[in-house]
Amino acid sequence: MGKEPPALRSEYLEYKVVETSTVHDQALEEIINEWVPRGWDFDGFHFVTNVSSRRPVLAFVLLTRPRARQDPGGKEQSVPDDAQEHDGRETPSLSRDGTHAAP
Repeated sequence: MGKEPPALRSEYLEYKVVETSTVHDQALEEIINEWVPRGWDFDGFHFVTNVSSRRPVLAFVLLTRPRARQDPGGKEQSVPDDAQEHDGRETPSLSRDGTHAAP
């Protein structure tokens, strides 16, 4: 196997996980629509199901964004261009109409 692409290395990415027990399309869309405009990229969902039901009881919304790096003097540096390259998956372009109160 080759070396992992820079865009996927954890030293260049910051991760966010948002948990919700309200697992339906509108609630999940609201979470995505809240965080994507704040600079986070939607990375996926992880669903937790109950043994007796196939319906998810919890959902985790996974988000990433480029991590700001600091130089030895403590100043923030931008992430190298090669770390900002997209990994080939299409990131949804979602917009909000109106304001959404944070949970």
